[in-house]
Amino acid sequence: MEYYEFIESDSGTGSGDVFTKLGPYAWTTLAIALIETLVVVKYSHGLFVDAPWPLTVVIGWSVALGVFGVLYGAWCWRYYFGGKCTNSRSNRKRKKRV
Repeated sequence: MEYYEFIESDSGTGSGDVFTKLGPYAWTTLAIALIETLVVVKYSHGLFVDAPWPLTVVIGWSVALGVFGVLYGAWCWRYYFGGKCTNSRSNRKRKKRV
């Protein structure tokens, strides 16, 4: 939540927002996620290579990730380049250039 408000605030425009830097909770969350990822990578070496995945599982996950990627890409395109976003950095840059 803190990261979202930091990214979406207009702190440089003098609008009264108090978010000028990320706080300790955002950095702690990032550090925990990074450490947990490193632990999983370290201790899962060779854990899943013995049993191959069934073809139905591979196809199912491929279809799910493909659909998610297309929908997320379409949403991002509409949000950032379709005029829906009034507070994003890309929209502010586009307005300054015009």
